[in-house]
Amino acid sequence: MDEQEFRGPPRPAPGRAGRPFPPQLNAPPAPMLVVAAAADPRAVTTPRPMVRAAAAPAVIGTAVRTAGRTTSLGTLPGTVPMPATATRTTPVPRPPIARPAAPAPAGPVRVRIPIRQRATGIVEQLSVTQAVCWQIAVLSVIFTLHRPWPVIATAATAAVLLLIVTTVRLHGHWLYEHAVLRYQFLSRNRRFDLPNTGARALALVERLLPGTSIRSMDAGTETVMVMSQRHGLTAMIKPAQVSRELVTTFPSPTALLPHPDSSTGVSTEFGVQTVYHSGTRPGEPPRMWLAVHADRTADTPIDDDLALALRNALRRIRKALRRAGVDTEPLADEAALATIAALAHVTGGRHEVRENWRFLATGVVSQACFRLDGWHKIDDTAARSLTNAMVNRHRGTAAVAITLTCYARSQLGEVSSGALVRLAATTEGGVNATSTALAGMLHPAGVGLTRLDGEHAAGLTLSLPIGGFGS
Repeated sequence: MDEQEFRGPPRPAPGRAGRPFPPQLNAPPAPMLVVAAAADPRAVTTPRPMVRAAAAPAVIGTAVRTAGRTTSLGTLPGTVPMPATATRTTPVPRPPIARPAAPAPAGPVRVRIPIRQRATGIVEQLSVTQAVCWQIAVLSVIFTLHRPWPVIATAATAAVLLLIVTTVRLHGHWLYEHAVLRYQFLSRNRRFDLPNTGARALALVERLLPGTSIRSMDAGTETVMVMSQRHGLTAMIKPAQVSRELVTTFPSPTALLPHPDSSTGVSTEFGVQTVYHSGTRPGEPPRMWLAVHADRTADTPIDDDLALALRNALRRIRKALRRAGVDTEPLADEAALATIAALAHVTGGRHEVRENWRFLATGVVSQACFRLDGWHKIDDTAARSLTNAMVNRHRGTAAVAITLTCYARSQLGEVSSGALVRLAATTEGGVNATSTALAGMLHPAGVGLTRLDGEHAAGLTLSLPIGGFGS
């Protein structure tokens, strides 16, 4: 490249009165070099051949040291200085890019149960009746293979229908169970009114458990109300003082369950039910009640004989709780009936009970019952943690009352246990949102939440401390 061409055409001479232009404005651009940074700062950079300034990349906001002085390039585009010595550059830190946080999901989060866990739960719910039906379906087709085609078609159609109703599940029920449930739901009276008097709770109990009568029994120096039912006797007690900490330390019904009593000459089976209730008022402490049940058998058909076993069971349970630091007191007639009415949400002007497929309405309050599947498989530590989460700090919509019922009963030397939760609110949306939140909280512990659609009246019976779990 010719040096004259790089410098440009010659400048005309200035006039007499004129002044020469500053040399830095007329001088041609300094020769440009592309300098590669050495890995060692002490290394000397070897210059490369000169190139045009237009071909060099732009350097913005970098200070270089040339010939003993520092020159700031500012924002001059298309210029790269040629340092006399090795250049040491300092990178300018770039501020981090602020990324917006991921938006929170709107609405309730649906819990996805793994396919393997879902299949295991379905297999566990298979019954012997279903296996027999499958065998009948297969054998009916095999035995008609050599028959005329109308007989084969009829047998095959009946076999397919039998397989469908025993293998297809709908809303947590097998199809044949769903058909029976629908028939029972449509055939019973689902609307009734309670008397607007003090006997409202007693009328509700007689409606839920037909044949129930009330009597009193001495429990030491106190009196306790006893509900006499077809399947046994039930009495109610409660802790003298209830706190949030007591919910996390209270013994389970299985631990409180008395051994079969043979003081009357026969072995009596018992059941224990613990009811936790969390109201809608913020900061309100939870409440607790216990129901102790003695099963009626052919050997103890009379209430007087069964009352002796129930009295002994109450004494042993209260003694065990006293050793655990919990004082209890029995509930007499008035206090027990008031508790039942309050738990069922039939106080005040709510005396109309209406049952539909998805809800049970008592006045303006909508209630729904859910079975806790797998509750009997978790240990006491996990059960207490889940109880504390549901009762003390449940994650649901505001103005939703939660009633959690845990029970255990002995029968023929074996102990069965389970749990049920009932949600109540003035809106159906609040119940649905809270049930979704509870399902997400219970799922990691291996507990499922099954809605008792078509059976909410039976769920109300099981959730109240009236001995319904023993029926």
